Amino acid sequence: MKLASSILAYCLAVSRASPQGAPPTPPTPANTSPAFQRREIGSKYTVDYAIYLENADGTLASWMHDIPLYADPRGQILNMIVEIPRWTNAKFEVQVKEFLNPITQNQKKGEPKFTHNIFPNRGYFFNYGCFPQTWEDPNFKHPATGYGGDKDPLDVMEIGDAIGYTGQIKQVKVLGIIALIDEGETDWKTIVIDVNDEMAPMMNDIDDVMKYKRGFLENTMWWLQMRKTADGKPVNTFGYNGVPQGKDVAMGVIRETNSHWISLLARQIPPAVDNQYEIECFNTSVPWSPYRLSTRDRILQQIPSANPQPTADLPPESLEWTFIEPRP
Repeated sequence: MKLASSILAYCLAVSRASPQGAPPTPPTPANTSPAFQRREIGSKYTVDYAIYLENADGTLASWMHDIPLYADPRGQILNMIVEIPRWTNAKFEVQVKEFLNPITQNQKKGEPKFTHNIFPNRGYFFNYGCFPQTWEDPNFKHPATGYGGDKDPLDVMEIGDAIGYTGQIKQVKVLGIIALIDEGETDWKTIVIDVNDEMAPMMNDIDDVMKYKRGFLENTMWWLQMRKTADGKPVNTFGYNGVPQGKDVAMGVIRETNSHWISLLARQIPPAVDNQYEIECFNTSVPWSPYRLSTRDRILQQIPSANPQPTADLPPESLEWTFIEPRP
């Protein structure tokens, strides 16, 4: 679902007129998570399907920018956006290049994209998504990888037992992180668990993942390294010599990517200069951002009202297994 040219022109005019200022100090974590709801449009598994974010009163917001990163005053519980539920493979994603960053299914050759079911897995074997209010800056080369970020929010793998749904906002504990290098870009994968999972009280760091979820890290590392070879792409590599890192490193990366998001929203990393990054920064709640729109702004009225349609059939090939080099 693409914006009309009038919306794009309006947004560009607003962004160019907004002054650049010094980025604000990163916010202190606070228990300020407001209620949100989904606005579904179209039929799931089609190219026209989209999920926009609404505030509790039905006004629009951005998935990437308006959901608080932190869900508690101590900054130990975070909000995660579920994009791809466990055991599914429809490639839903928060669209950083679209107005208000709706969740839509990526496309491949004009058709909805499904990732390969790498044997013996069925799609993603965890709830996959991202942290709001984070951004992997391509200008920042992390010393552990030597590469810049992939220009997306920070990815999250949630390993609790409950299967999520696309557009769910989960409250999670951070356990660790994997420094994936994907086609010359740093693409962190944060490991978390839902705070409501029965194992959450016992799991506080990466060692607990190895203790209570035996085999998960080994399978995940193999899957992350090899899965794109099914499309003829090279094997992925890792920072830290391929060793998953613990909570302290993960929290440092989260703070780092949150600070990069702050710079992006404050126009210290201009997303629209010569269309360099094509990141849509418009939001309806970040008080210091020059990209903030009023929830009553006339341009928001051009986003369609909720109109969910019956779910489309899954294409048969999306259910097939793909066989690649087996795990050692």
